[in-house]
Amino acid sequence: MLRPTPMDAKRHDPGLLALAALPLLLLALDSDWIFSGPHRDAWIYYGYFENGIAYFRSFPELYYASRLAVILPGFLLQHLLPGVAANVLLHLAVYWAAILSFYLVARDLFGPRVALLAGLALGCHPYFLQAAGWNYVDGFGIAYFLVALLLVTRATRSTSWRPWLLGAGAMATAIVSTNVFYGIYLPLLAGHFLILNRRRIPLLAASLWAAAGAAGLLALFQIAFLAAGGGSFYMAPSMQFLSGSIGTENPFRNPTYSWLPGAVWLVFPAAILLGTILLLKRNDRVLLWSQLQLVLLAAMMLYFQIFGDTGVLQNFYYASLLLPAAFLAFAGQLSPLVEELPPRRFGALAAAVALLQILPLLGPRIAALSSAPTLLALFAVLGAVAATRWRTGGARALIAVFLCLAVAQLLIRQKGNIFWQFESFGGDGRGLYSQMDRAVRALDAFDSSRALRLWYDDGAEGGLVYDALASAFLLCPRMVNFDFPVIENPRMCDGAHLVPGMQIAVLSSDPSAFEKAHAALRGIGISSRRLKREEIPGPMRGFAITYLRCEAWVTPR
Repeated sequence: MLRPTPMDAKRHDPGLLALAALPLLLLALDSDWIFSGPHRDAWIYYGYFENGIAYFRSFPELYYASRLAVILPGFLLQHLLPGVAANVLLHLAVYWAAILSFYLVARDLFGPRVALLAGLALGCHPYFLQAAGWNYVDGFGIAYFLVALLLVTRATRSTSWRPWLLGAGAMATAIVSTNVFYGIYLPLLAGHFLILNRRRIPLLAASLWAAAGAAGLLALFQIAFLAAGGGSFYMAPSMQFLSGSIGTENPFRNPTYSWLPGAVWLVFPAAILLGTILLLKRNDRVLLWSQLQLVLLAAMMLYFQIFGDTGVLQNFYYASLLLPAAFLAFAGQLSPLVEELPPRRFGALAAAVALLQILPLLGPRIAALSSAPTLLALFAVLGAVAATRWRTGGARALIAVFLCLAVAQLLIRQKGNIFWQFESFGGDGRGLYSQMDRAVRALDAFDSSRALRLWYDDGAEGGLVYDALASAFLLCPRMVNFDFPVIENPRMCDGAHLVPGMQIAVLSSDPSAFEKAHAALRGIGISSRRLKREEIPGPMRGFAITYLRCEAWVTPR
């Protein structure tokens, strides 16, 4: 049975407003979480935001092109606003869609108090911030799933259920158009409807309306893809990539013993999963479902990890899919603790919880903590789970829960290397993102034909930044090689040959970059001419682009 929600009748929900303001507070305190660092995949999607139409036309076979639920919002904002503003608005939208949908679902299931406390914990969780704040697809998938879950929940509570299910079907298409693998969320949506519906809405009618919503968004995506010059069916590249991966060895999957000890991204879901054992015998079907849906999702991901050879638990950007289900299960575990608290006491408690969740995000890196084993964080979260069984209610039990959770969050942040990606750039995530954004635009402005080739040393100082920047141009089709200034033959990464007339951009802080490039090209029989050198200001010192043109065949030196 759904919990009564006294705030349903209010026009302004304080919990909803608090969670809407939370990302703005986090931005004011430390904005690094909302900017993509030098990671290849994040900048590949940035490249689609910037040059999506050209990429659809030139590379329709790449599976990235299928992910229109990610690319289209980014593309529209990137062409309406300046780069940094577009990035901030895009990821605020992802954050808000996820956290506000989570709050409303948890409020409908367990009441506004539980929803607020669990929402604060989710909104400050380091890996949720990572997912919502970078240009990779996991944050989008989480947001679309939570929006769909909200629409399904509202359909089961409303007399006008058809529009809600129509929207939920559209979100199902958005989920699989973010990543085909994210289809593992769809059984949870179906199960959620069955548990809450209790035969009030006919299953056939519900299925038809949801299918109509899914087909409608599918058709809109297909029209947009064809209008942009894409191939026949926008999902075909993803399906071909998926079918080609089945039965083949995954070169990126590592032995479990090599990654599990450092897998801090699994700490919270694993501990909450253990806590579900205490609740699986409850008679309350809603509370039971809140626990069972995490068990089902974890079982599916474990199956794909072991038998599907996918490495989904090995990589934080796949394991992040567990977060919505884990925090809904956590909300269910919290629900017995808050029912008897007076309103004023609960307000003070909520403020204390918010402080406990935010503070671990702001601390400096501590060497002793960053080397702490993952088990310490796991024990801290298990302490939080154990505290939920301490009493049937009370502020002290809740403070104990969130204090343990804050300790775990601190350990997770200290251990997770992704949270320190801007350390070597003065901790200036916005500055580095802006610098890379300007570099992409400079390269596009220099050569609008997109034939310009890139050349850099990915092992040099700043090589990760140059590599991420090149990812915005899809790497191989634009690369000379990754080992500047070494070049052994005129054949490049994609099999094409360097020939006179080609233009090259050398990404290097070396003031003598042109001279070194010229000598290397002469070594394979091509003369060159310097066109210009462009400095890109920002926290990465010496960031420069040297442009040159291959002139003529000469006798190799």
